[in-house]
Amino acid sequence: MNPITETIKSFFDSNNWHYDLELASDSEETNDQADTFFISMNGKHEQLDCKIIIEHANHCLLIMCSPRTHLYPENIPGALQAINEFNLRSKFVIGSITEKGNIIFSLGVYTGGINILSEQTFSIEFDLVTDAADDMTAHIYKKALESTPKKRSLLSFFKK
Repeated sequence: MNPITETIKSFFDSNNWHYDLELASDSEETNDQADTFFISMNGKHEQLDCKIIIEHANHCLLIMCSPRTHLYPENIPGALQAINEFNLRSKFVIGSITEKGNIIFSLGVYTGGINILSEQTFSIEFDLVTDAADDMTAHIYKKALESTPKKRSLLSFFKK
């Protein structure tokens, strides 16, 4: 098993967190081999689904976290404005919104090809992503709702 994969596995195990791990196939001779962790957790405000991808050939580590809060299509324009505001202020974590209304926070790290990553370093990087997902989702959702045009009922035309 790759040393970076071992470090992340050790970090999750030491916290008694349950995760799924898909290891790259040893028989594949492609450049897109990757080990992938999947973990779900309860944050302070949100339920979070995380995916950590270790790309061996590119010497990259990608940490992604998505809250289970989902946006409706009519709320996406306002949410995009809020996620853009987040991205302008954030130094490391990037936020995005899919066309289906999923909010994703991510952090990509170049591992330098030396296959060394400390548990402390990974813990900091993992916390940056999960904290952003946990803390910013409510703000994004609120901004999305505030920015969505209100549907007018027939009776609203008769009110002063």
